[in-house]
Amino acid sequence: MDESNIPHFSKKILLLSILFLLINATWYVLTVFTLQGDPYRTVAPKLVFAASAHDIQIQTQYDKEKRSAEANQELISGTTISTGELQFAEIILENNVVRLDENTEITLLENNFVEYSTFEPTMPRLIFSLNKGNMWINAFDSIEVQSPRSTASFAHSVGSITYNEPINRLMVITGSADLDLFAKEGEIVTSYTVPLYNQITYLDTQIVSEYSQLKESKLKKELKMAPIASSVLRDDWVVRNTAVDSNLANIKDTFINSELSYSIKSGFNKVRSLMTFVPQTKRKLTIERAEIMLGYLLGGIQKNNDTDNAMLVLNDLSEVINSMESDPLMKELLTETFFAIGSVKINSPADLVKGKLMRYLLSQDGPYVLRSYLSDLRVNLNEFKLEDAEKIASDWIGAWGKTIVKENLQEFTKQSKMFHRILLTYSDRTTGTLLSILDESGKLRMDSSNDMEETRFVLAEEWLEISGALVANYRYVAAKQFLKNSYESLGIDNLEAVSQASQIFTEKAQLIAQRIQYAEDRMHSAAKAIDEKDFREYMQMQNRDDMLSENLKEFLQIDVEPEEYTKGPEIKDVVNKIAKSRVITLDSDIVPTTQSPFVFAIVKARLIDRADDGSQITFSATYDYSTDAVNNVVVGETPLNGSFALSDLVEIISKTKAEEIEQTDSGTDIYDLLGGGGEDEALRAQATAQELAKQLVVNELKSAGIQTAGFDAIEVLDALTLTKFRINEAYIPNPENEKAPLKIKFDFSTSTKKATNIIMSDGTTFEKSSVPIGELSNIISGGIIEKKREENALSVFNEAVTNNSLVVNPSDVVVRGDGNIEFTNMYIPAIPIGVSGTFNSTTGSFTSFSSEISQANNVQPEEYFKELGAIYINQFLEEKGMNVSEDQLTLEYPFDKITVKGYMLGSEPYSFDIDLAGSSLKNITSEESGGVIPSMSFEEFLSIVPVEPVVEQQPVEQQPVEQQPVEEQPIEEQPVE
Repeated sequence: MDESNIPHFSKKILLLSILFLLINATWYVLTVFTLQGDPYRTVAPKLVFAASAHDIQIQTQYDKEKRSAEANQELISGTTISTGELQFAEIILENNVVRLDENTEITLLENNFVEYSTFEPTMPRLIFSLNKGNMWINAFDSIEVQSPRSTASFAHSVGSITYNEPINRLMVITGSADLDLFAKEGEIVTSYTVPLYNQITYLDTQIVSEYSQLKESKLKKELKMAPIASSVLRDDWVVRNTAVDSNLANIKDTFINSELSYSIKSGFNKVRSLMTFVPQTKRKLTIERAEIMLGYLLGGIQKNNDTDNAMLVLNDLSEVINSMESDPLMKELLTETFFAIGSVKINSPADLVKGKLMRYLLSQDGPYVLRSYLSDLRVNLNEFKLEDAEKIASDWIGAWGKTIVKENLQEFTKQSKMFHRILLTYSDRTTGTLLSILDESGKLRMDSSNDMEETRFVLAEEWLEISGALVANYRYVAAKQFLKNSYESLGIDNLEAVSQASQIFTEKAQLIAQRIQYAEDRMHSAAKAIDEKDFREYMQMQNRDDMLSENLKEFLQIDVEPEEYTKGPEIKDVVNKIAKSRVITLDSDIVPTTQSPFVFAIVKARLIDRADDGSQITFSATYDYSTDAVNNVVVGETPLNGSFALSDLVEIISKTKAEEIEQTDSGTDIYDLLGGGGEDEALRAQATAQELAKQLVVNELKSAGIQTAGFDAIEVLDALTLTKFRINEAYIPNPENEKAPLKIKFDFSTSTKKATNIIMSDGTTFEKSSVPIGELSNIISGGIIEKKREENALSVFNEAVTNNSLVVNPSDVVVRGDGNIEFTNMYIPAIPIGVSGTFNSTTGSFTSFSSEISQANNVQPEEYFKELGAIYINQFLEEKGMNVSEDQLTLEYPFDKITVKGYMLGSEPYSFDIDLAGSSLKNITSEESGGVIPSMSFEEFLSIVPVEPVVEQQPVEQQPVEQQPVEEQPIEEQPVE
C-alpha cells in the first residue's frame, strides 16, 4: 500500500467508526426513552365538583351505603353518583364531559375507554344509567345513556337528557343523538335520530309493544319531534353549560404559528424517524410529525389564510397518513382533530384540512362521519351564510352517491331526515338550491328503499311540512315551486287512488295550494302574512272543489317565476305589518341591520292605544319580519329581557287593549300543517310537554289529598327539566269546616317530592320551609287542629293565671304535645322570684311548681305562693338583720300588703309594712304611742332609739334618724350588775 494513502485511509475508518457509534447510540437512546408500555391501559373518568359542594354522594358495588365523594376521584364501573339540592357535579374523561344537575342520580354501568383505541361508532366509550334528574352530555367520543324505556347515544355531539318518572326528554344542542325506545317487555319499539336543536318528550307508559308493528309514518303521529323551544334554551342550566362548552379546548396540540418553527420541528422528527429501526419508536415519531403538520395547518397557515402553502403541507401530510393508514394511533389523532375543528369558513385552510380528514375517516369509518356536514349546515344557516350553506349541502349529497346510499341506507335515511329538520327549522332562509338537494336526497331514498310506498309516504309528509313552513314564512313562490317538484319526484300523478302517499299529498297539498292561490290573487305573492279573516272570506267566495280538487296538477304545472330567496321586505312592508299589531312607526323609525335581510331595528314605535292614565307608550326593539318577533326591547328607559311575539309585547306593555286580534283556529289541518315550522313548532312542543307535566303534577297532588284549581293554577318554573312548579291555587281539607277547604299556595318539586314556600290563604308563611308532598295536607290540617288545641289550652291557662293574680310572659309558655303547658318565670308582682312548672289544660289546674326556694306538686297557686312568700320574706328580713316569727308576719294573697306586727325594738313593739321592691319599711307605727313614720330604710329603723312619738302628720325630715345615738337604747336590754 502506498504510504501516502495511509493517513487518508485512516480518516475514512475513523469517520465510519464515529458514524457507527452515533447510530448505535441514537438507536439505544431512542429504544430506551421511547419504549411504550401496554398501549391499551384503561383510562378512568374523574368526578369533579365545586369545593363548596358537600352533598355529592357515591356508592360503588362494593359499598353497603352511600358515602361522600372526593373531588377528582376516579370512578369505576358500577358506581352510583347522586347530587342534592343546589349541588352540581362533572364527570370528565379527556375531552368527554358529563354534567349532573341538582337532584340527579346516575350509575356508571361500563367504562370501555382505553388509551390509543380507535373510534368505533357502535362501541360506546362510557355507558350510564340515568336513574333520575338531568344530565348534560358533551360527547367528544361516544357516550350512551340508558333510562328504563330508552337509550340515547351521543357521539361528537352535545345534548341534555332528563328523566323524572315517567317523563323523558332528550335535547340535542349540536351534532345528533340516536334514540332507541323499548317496550315494557324489553324489545326495541323504534329508533330515532334526533338532529341538532331538536327535542323529543315522551312518557314511559306511552311506549307499548304494539308500536313495533307500526311503520315510521304512523309512529311519527305518536312520537313528535320538534325544535327546541326558546324558553328551554334560556334556562340557566342550558346557558351555563353552553357557555362552559364554548370554552373547552378540544384540540390538545399546540398550534404552530411560525414557519421556521414548523420546519425545524418537522425536519427533526423526519430525520429521527429515518434514523431509527425500532418499529414502536418510528411509529410514535411519525405520529408526532403528523401532529406538527396539523398544528401548523390550523395555526400559522389558517391565521394567514395561506391556501397555497396549505396544499403543500397537506400533500406531505397525505404521505404521512398513507404510511400509517390503518394504525389506531393515527386514526385517533385524525378523528380528534376532525371533530375538534368544528365549523370553519368555507375554502379556508382549516376547511381544506377538514375535507382531507373527512375523506380519510369516510374510508375508515363509513358515512357516519358525514353528519358533520349537517352540523356545519345548521351553523351557516343560523348565521345567514346562504352560499356557504349551499356548498356544504352540495358536498354532503355529493359525498354519498348511489352506491354508498344502497350500502348504508339506514344511515342515509337518518341523515336525510336530519337535513329535512334543519331546513324546516330555517325555512325562512332556505334557498332553491337547498330545496333541490332535499329533493335529490328523497329520490335516493326511494331508489334504494325496500318499501317504496312507505318511503314515498314518509317523504310526502316531510316535504309537505317544508311547503307548509314556506307558506307560514310568506315564501309563496318557493312553496309553489317545491310543491311542483315534490309532485313530480314522488310520482303522485302515476299513483293509484288507494295509495296512502297519494291521498295525504293530494289532501294536504290542496290546503297549501289554496293559500298560495289566495296569495297570488289577492296579495300578488307579497312577503307578508295571510290575513285569516280575509282568507276565510275568500274561501267562501270560491268553490273549493271547482278550484283545486280536480286541478291540483294543473295548478302546480303553471310556470313558477324564480324567487330571490335572500331578498328581504321593503321598509313600507315592515311598517304595514307592524301596524297590524296596533303599533305606529314611520319609515325613518325602521333601520335595516346586517344580521339578516329580514331583521330590522325599530328606533321608536308608538302604541295606538294609550295607557290607562292617557300617556303615550313608546318602545324600541329589534324586529324579525319572518317570525313577527321582537327582542332587545326597551320601554321608555326600562329594558325587557327575552323575545316576544309583537302582539304579545303590545299586550304586556299596555294595560288595556282596544280590540282583540283574531287568531287562527287551532286543531285544523291547515293550522297544524301551515302554522309552523321552526319556533312555532317548538312552542307547541314545549306547551305539550308542559301540559303533560302539569297533568302528572295534578295527579300526584290529588293522590296526596290536594286539589288544584286546574292547569291555569300551575306555573312551570323549570322549562328544561319540568320538575319545578308553582301551585298558585290549591285546596286541602279544612278540619273545622268540611264545606270550606283551605286554600294554599306553594312551590312543588317532582324530583324531591317536596313542597316549599308554602303560603296560607291569609298570606302568612307556613312555619316549615319544606314538607314532603304526601304529608302536606295532613301536616297543615293537623297543624290547624294543633293550633286550635294550643289556643284552647292557652285560653284555659291564661284564665287560670289571671284568676290567681299571676304574671307570665307568653314567650315563657310552651304547649306540649300532650296538651299540658310548661311555663317559666311565672311570678306574683309583690314577690320578685320566677317560678317554673306545669299546667294541665284538661283539668284546668296547676300540677307542679318549682323555684330555687321550694318545689310542690298538685297544689293551688295560693297555697304554694303563700309558703313561697313566707320563706322568701323571712330570708329577706334575715339578710336585713331582722328575725320575724310566723305569728308576727301577716300575708294576704296575692301579697299586695305584707305586714309585720309586734316586732320588738328595744322594749317597744312596732308594726310596719314591707316594701320588697323598694327594700324599705312603710307606715312604721309604735304600738304603744301610736306614732307613725311613713317610710324608713331597714338600716334607719334598726338604729332608732325610743323618743316621744311624733304626730303622724309630721314630715319625716323633721325627725332626723342620725340624731338618735345607739347608746341610748333601753336599759332593760343591758344586763344588771
